[in-house]
Amino acid sequence: MTGGEDIVVSPQIQVIIDKLKSPMLHDFGSKWGVEIELKQLYDTASRIYAMIDVLEEKQRKDGLLRVHLEFLRSSAYCTDDLLDEFIYEVLKEKDESIPSTNHKQEEVGENYHFGM
Repeated sequence: MTGGEDIVVSPQIQVIIDKLKSPMLHDFGSKWGVEIELKQLYDTASRIYAMIDVLEEKQRKDGLLRVHLEFLRSSAYCTDDLLDEFIYEVLKEKDESIPSTNHKQEEVGENYHFGM
């Protein structure tokens, strides 16, 4: 009944679960007041992951299930991209809060000249 390769979603769901457990996303959630939403997303991803093996196996016999798995895979990629953006913002903010040492490098550059 199926054409093409099986649709595999479980690795992507596991990546999402791992990111949702990260301290950086916890920091993001606390700062932006979305802790509850991130917890709900974690719970949903965990429930999906618990069922996904059976669903991935049954897709060989059920074309409609295959369509739903394709949609789930697409949604998982979008979710993963969004979480990456949240993590990037946390890292960017942490980087900006660290005092720059560029002025030290400029002083060294002015005092020492290397020639070839």
